[in-house]
Amino acid sequence: MAGEGKVTKNLRDGQLVIQDNAAVNTITLALEEGNLSFTVTKNVIEVLDRGVLSHMRQGDEVPVTLSFGIKFIEFYTSGDDETLYEAVMNEAGGAAWISTNDDGGDVYTVDMLFTIATPTSGEEAEIITFTKVRGNFTFNEGDEYNTLAFDGTAFQTAPTIAKES
Repeated sequence: MAGEGKVTKNLRDGQLVIQDNAAVNTITLALEEGNLSFTVTKNVIEVLDRGVLSHMRQGDEVPVTLSFGIKFIEFYTSGDDETLYEAVMNEAGGAAWISTNDDGGDVYTVDMLFTIATPTSGEEAEIITFTKVRGNFTFNEGDEYNTLAFDGTAFQTAPTIAKES
């Protein structure tokens, strides 16, 4: 039976790492909301013949979009560990990070690796890699805690998904 002996995964099994080119600088996010989401879109052109469906053609490529939120601590740190904001915006402590956009463009990007661990010993973890990610932040003040939300785009049509070896 499909899925036998396997367990469903949830927010306790995920970990998000942000890294620069060649993974020289990395941060592992703490205090995540556990709400990472991403969208893969395949555009299709539906061709009609006098109003009747005739056939389909591949449409333009669409980059992956992703979003997640963290419980806010600070925008800039005075220590050695960069914040998410610094790393993604290439500012303050993240100013030394090297862009993953190596195609000669002038847009600064990072890579994001989301690992879904398994709570059982019979399965391998999966790593979902988003490359050349750029994006925007939204800060929200809250009663219990403030949040920082990230909405971004990865310069790829689908993330790379691999089993951890």
